[in-house]
Amino acid sequence: MKKVMLFLIIIFLILLNSALVNLALAGITKEKLLENAPQLKKSLESIPEKVSIEAVNEMDSFYEVVLKVRGEKKILYLTKDFKYMILGSLIDRDNKNITKERLKELNKIDISTLPLKDALVYKNGNGTKKIVVFVDPFCPHCKNLINYLKQQKDFTLYMFIFPLSQKSEEAGIKILCSPNPLDAYLNPENLKETCEEGEKKLFFHSLFARSLYLKGAPFVILEDGSNFYGFNKDLLDKFFTQ
Repeated sequence: MKKVMLFLIIIFLILLNSALVNLALAGITKEKLLENAPQLKKSLESIPEKVSIEAVNEMDSFYEVVLKVRGEKKILYLTKDFKYMILGSLIDRDNKNITKERLKELNKIDISTLPLKDALVYKNGNGTKKIVVFVDPFCPHCKNLINYLKQQKDFTLYMFIFPLSQKSEEAGIKILCSPNPLDAYLNPENLKETCEEGEKKLFFHSLFARSLYLKGAPFVILEDGSNFYGFNKDLLDKFFTQ
């Protein structure tokens, strides 16, 4: 009987210890994480950009470590004994890319937090659907995007000029000085007038784009926060038909 009781006590202590360990790891600090996973610390130190650990989330067999690099969320995984670090995507048995879907969610941008009052605004119909775009004056994919959007119904477009060259910067000022900026954007070659207000607006547009660490144009943010680079007609068709 004593042996049975002793065995039960040992099992209880093991389970209690396991629960306490899991509880502690659920709120693990950055310092504790790096202490237990030196391979992670070494990898982070090798990255030239500033990297921050945003969160550590428990999964079935791993810890999901969410990093932020130049404004973008990235994911790596650690086994629960901290012996192995896993880079790349997790694919489940149904061939679903768990990592890809998770990153889409983590990198959503809440458009209600954006300075939309400073954007160029184009409204069609009731303006129900909202879409934010960053465009360069001489980017062909940007032009295709804007021409596509002009054909849609019932939406509000918030457009920021994000010049990627000196020529685009000069055109951007003229576009922002124009009484019809959207039409001016589609035909920037013959614009002549500049103004101080246009210079101020372009400075803010560019500064805002860089605060989001944008790498190019066009960059699109849909009202649900999902975002992407380029003119992705399939995604846009889905957005406008939902």
